[in-house]
Amino acid sequence: MPLSEVQRGLIGQTEAAKILMLTTNGEIECDYPASDDEHRDMETHRRRHFAAVALQIKTTWRLWTHRKSQVLQIPFTVRVGRLITDARFYYFFGFFDRKTMTFRDPVFLVPSNEVHKHAMPRIVRGRWHFTFQASLKPGARDRFSPYRVSMATVGKQLLEIIREFERRERELVHLAPTVWPASPMCSGCSRRAADGSAGRRRSRTSRVRRSGCQGNRLARLPTCAMAANPSPPSAGSSAQSSLA
Repeated sequence: MPLSEVQRGLIGQTEAAKILMLTTNGEIECDYPASDDEHRDMETHRRRHFAAVALQIKTTWRLWTHRKSQVLQIPFTVRVGRLITDARFYYFFGFFDRKTMTFRDPVFLVPSNEVHKHAMPRIVRGRWHFTFQASLKPGARDRFSPYRVSMATVGKQLLEIIREFERRERELVHLAPTVWPASPMCSGCSRRAADGSAGRRRSRTSRVRRSGCQGNRLARLPTCAMAANPSPPSAGSSAQSSLA
């Protein structure tokens, strides 16, 4: 009895996970989602890190011949409403050789946007139909030849992709501006802020006594204590007693 399509797909997924972990000495972790509603077979990330890249594993167990060259051709379909194109979503394409019981070099690690644009996309009866086609001939120059990689280095290639996303996240956190919330001012502070005369400036202690407004030492912006706390201060407050 021949293997079913589901069995072949499962074999390809587990073999891809094995290769990714072995070629990175275990630095890449592979997790399987509980459901495949989002067209993702595997979530990969660096061990003890959180930036992840999703993979869809597509395998074939036969090769086509075109002008004496072996061609990897993998058709697949996706429902129109479930097609996802994302920078962190990649496809893993490979030919599984039953004799050697593993993939044959080379395999292909392709971004989802490249697949969805150039893998012969078409819609038939509410489903996207794609056909990934790439030559296995050494030195081939087709659409997907820039994404061909050997099995010995595919894990390291994915590791570099994940590290690039980690670097971008660190840059975004570093460049994010710090926004200090504006503090409400009482009417006395508003009048003094509008008055630009330097000769009428009073000391900090005088301003606090007359308006009850305390300045923000960090941002040098007036922060109204009366607006933040409309209730009168307690008699035991040492700060208020010193100002009385």
